[in-house]
Amino acid sequence: MRQEKGQEKGSGTDKKDSYRFLTPLFPANRFWREEMTALTKKGWDLPLAYLKLLLDDAGEGKPLGNLTNAELRSFGATLDFYPGIPQGFEDLEQQVQEHETSRPSIEFYILSGGLEEIIRGSKIAKHC
Repeated sequence: MRQEKGQEKGSGTDKKDSYRFLTPLFPANRFWREEMTALTKKGWDLPLAYLKLLLDDAGEGKPLGNLTNAELRSFGATLDFYPGIPQGFEDLEQQVQEHETSRPSIEFYILSGGLEEIIRGSKIAKHC
């Protein structure tokens, strides 16, 4: 995703974009500055803290309601990536095919932080 104001430097994740589907339900400042900060100060890893907070607010009668995989995939379809992505995946796959003698293969692995359904809905899903 593109780096914009509010992005963790060097993380490749724009907090605003990754939080976009929750914005109507939570104040962003509370989520990132209070709740995430409190968990990370207790030693939580960022992706696990993020997932914990999502799960805490998902379910019957909670702000996220019964959050579904389909909703996560729909959100994934809205993501914008850094310039060159997903084209970079396609370029690498093409280069591998050009080496018929050695017949190399290429696989891509993405660390989704537990939100695989967002990746499945995105433009890069077919490469993973």
